[in-house]
Amino acid sequence: MKSLQEYIDLFKQIYPELPEDKIVAKATDKSDQISKMKEGDNVVLLEYFGGLITESETLYIEELLNNGNLELNKFDKSGIPYASIQDFTLQMSLYLQDPIIQNLVLSVSGGAIWEALKLSSVFIWNTVKERHWNSKEKQEKHTINFGFKYSTKNGDKIDINLNGDLSPEQLNKALDVLPTLISESNNVNHPMNSGFYYFDKDQNKWIGIDVIEEIKKRHYKKKK
Repeated sequence: MKSLQEYIDLFKQIYPELPEDKIVAKATDKSDQISKMKEGDNVVLLEYFGGLITESETLYIEELLNNGNLELNKFDKSGIPYASIQDFTLQMSLYLQDPIIQNLVLSVSGGAIWEALKLSSVFIWNTVKERHWNSKEKQEKHTINFGFKYSTKNGDKIDINLNGDLSPEQLNKALDVLPTLISESNNVNHPMNSGFYYFDKDQNKWIGIDVIEEIKKRHYKKKK
């Protein structure tokens, strides 16, 4: 965890034009967020950029997770730069710790934990869809991806994208088979120790992407 001074130094680099008092205020806010993080094997981390979801909505997500004996940590990523390729980045995600992943692997789709995660993800998906996906103008302005993040037993970083163009029925199908994907991906060595999955609505199944190769293909197409 970064110290307050480390955040101050970081924000000075990011916002060289800001006066000292505003830098300190930003750094203090971010440091306070981190210091209030809960600890425990049952904690789920909601990462998001401010404006994607409201405080009252995060409280409702917390209630949904509590039904599965899960706790919620929230982290607003606003103000911190992230190296990203828009199509292959989750701007908003629920990060699942290893003990939660192992529970899902062992019990597959059953149990209160998965039900709580599923209800929470459906709520977030519907909220983001209504606020940011439901008009062509909003879609063209920026891509907003939401999904799950976790690490496999091999240390691979996995992103699961719940596509905004799915129908509610397709979303439910994707979530129904997601525990199986989590179990299978836990035993796969992914290129560059990272994996990105999306639900293909035509094939009706989860598809894994080699992000580096996909970026190369797109770059090559642009050069043609």
